[in-house]
Amino acid sequence: MKATAIPAERPAARDILEEHIEEMAFLWIQRRKLLFSTDVPLRRLPGHDERIDAHFDGLVVGGRESVEVALERLEDEEDPWAVAAELRTWLVIGAPDSATALARFESMPPELAPSWREALRWCDAATIERLFPPARVTALPPAALSLAVEALAWHELLPVSAATHAARHADATVRASLARSLGWAGMSEAAAAALSALVDDADMNVRRRARLSAGLRDAVSLCDKLRRARAGALEAFDLQLLGLFGDDADVKLLARAAESEALLAAGLRALGDIGTDDAIETLLRVLAVPMEEAQLAATLGLERALGPLAGEPGDDPKPAPPTDVRAQWDALRERLPRGASACFGKARPWDGEPRDEPIFWRWRGGLLRPSAETRPLTRHVPDGFWDAAPSIVAEPGL
Repeated sequence: MKATAIPAERPAARDILEEHIEEMAFLWIQRRKLLFSTDVPLRRLPGHDERIDAHFDGLVVGGRESVEVALERLEDEEDPWAVAAELRTWLVIGAPDSATALARFESMPPELAPSWREALRWCDAATIERLFPPARVTALPPAALSLAVEALAWHELLPVSAATHAARHADATVRASLARSLGWAGMSEAAAAALSALVDDADMNVRRRARLSAGLRDAVSLCDKLRRARAGALEAFDLQLLGLFGDDADVKLLARAAESEALLAAGLRALGDIGTDDAIETLLRVLAVPMEEAQLAATLGLERALGPLAGEPGDDPKPAPPTDVRAQWDALRERLPRGASACFGKARPWDGEPRDEPIFWRWRGGLLRPSAETRPLTRHVPDGFWDAAPSIVAEPGL
């Protein structure tokens, strides 16, 4: 929402303002989980966002008192989601100037940079332009420049001159922020030209983010590049991308890569993401291998296609019995439409009622077939994505 001027002094219940901040942070965590839900349809998301907006509206009404509460909490806050909510309150309602905001950013621990990224995503465009005047962005020091590049790109405000500057920057965190942004809507072809160099950047964080952006812009070209990579050059993250952007033609490549101990988990998980008959049969063969590490990795890969097999989320996973998995797969395969893949126990592409299509299916479909509806979804990535190791811990600013 767009911030209003801070109202005149009025009595405010500080405990209510604190509750608004805490609830907004909690709802943001829930929203991250909803974005990758295998059950909840996209039509439920606007209602959730309305609840977030309602808490922020309450903070706007609180005016200066809300800002004071947020700043007091920031002094010793440790929860990264609460920090993000407090920062949004201060940055939008308190309207600090650029120098004041960046001074606070520089004074806070570097590990809270993701909280700043999350807060800035929820700010309005006018706030972003006040904090990071596009004409002065290139003069910022590296940490602040990294923050500014992503914030401006998120709000489709990043000028080509700033993108060009960031692409050539000596600091890898700046290049990584740009690389993360180049696949989003609003990035011009001139700015996106930087991808050709960044996808092979020496820094892992830069090239991983650049390769995702390259896939969002042209999935076919990205997969061709990864398929042509010399033996041993692919890393776990590349296998993850092949699982998301690739197809049945990548099954043999992924299976060979998974023969390496270092790539076992990522390769088998990617086969589960492919979800075709050939991919699942490959995983079932691995599941029968008398080696627990391989059996567990195959089980977790099969879960990507068939749904829960290894116990409740958060429990220590265990290898699934091959005969049980075979029966589950045979039953699902009979129900799959011709040409469909298995995805968490259902068909992909979605073959049910359109209004009931889970958000995760929309996210997956948007990776390959972007539309006005799916582009906002594909800016987000699941928890643990950048390490190619799925996590149940929600993190801000991913």
